[in-house]
Amino acid sequence: MAAQNAETIVLNSVPFSNTSQIATLYTREFGKFSALAKGSRREKNPFDNGLDYMARLKTTHYVRSQGLQLLTQASLQRWFRVDRNNPGALFAGYYIVELIDSFTAEFDPSAELFDLTDETLADLTAGKEVWRTLTRFNWQMLRIIGIAPQWDVCVCCGKKRTRQTGWAFGLIDGGVVCPNCKPGRIRLVLISHAVLDIARQFADPKHNLWRRLKAADNHRKELRRLTDLYIAHNLGWAPKMQRYSQLFI
Repeated sequence: MAAQNAETIVLNSVPFSNTSQIATLYTREFGKFSALAKGSRREKNPFDNGLDYMARLKTTHYVRSQGLQLLTQASLQRWFRVDRNNPGALFAGYYIVELIDSFTAEFDPSAELFDLTDETLADLTAGKEVWRTLTRFNWQMLRIIGIAPQWDVCVCCGKKRTRQTGWAFGLIDGGVVCPNCKPGRIRLVLISHAVLDIARQFADPKHNLWRRLKAADNHRKELRRLTDLYIAHNLGWAPKMQRYSQLFI
């Protein structure tokens, strides 16, 4: 077995015995995998007492060809700690790790997705706005894993999106649908042009205008509904944390 170092985010950890845990780890170098952390539940252990949800670590593990990897050391870089008066930030963090666990396969690394996850959890810890921080993560994640929607032209006929009323978002089609192409199509979400414009800014990887975007409460609600519906459609089920969506607006 060869020892490997990794930049790591803890997605989950469960007791394995009186002294050990099994942790689901998301790493920049190796992607997601599960590892046995022997002795991690002892008062003195080589894991810096850091195998907590969403903790940011530097880890060392031994690669095994089958079964669990063997985690031997961890150095804590950052706890995930948010203001107790801001439950939206806490549940947004849980939503993020649920999505990473659901959308990623084992040992399929993406440095870009790891960095996005790490930055987002750090922003939530720092008290940044939940609706803005989580929305950006959602649409950037979808782009990175290859299911970003089409915002500017009808996905059916290629017509450029205009201010004409009657446009919709096709969950199956993966983007906006013009009024002429709507008949006969299913799983369409009626959506305002203002919200489509806002979503497009969050989905654009080339700039940081999302940090300064202003959105009325009704637009935030509409945007959160669209985001959650598109995620659930692509997963095939609604993530558990979507039940707390009212906290993300």
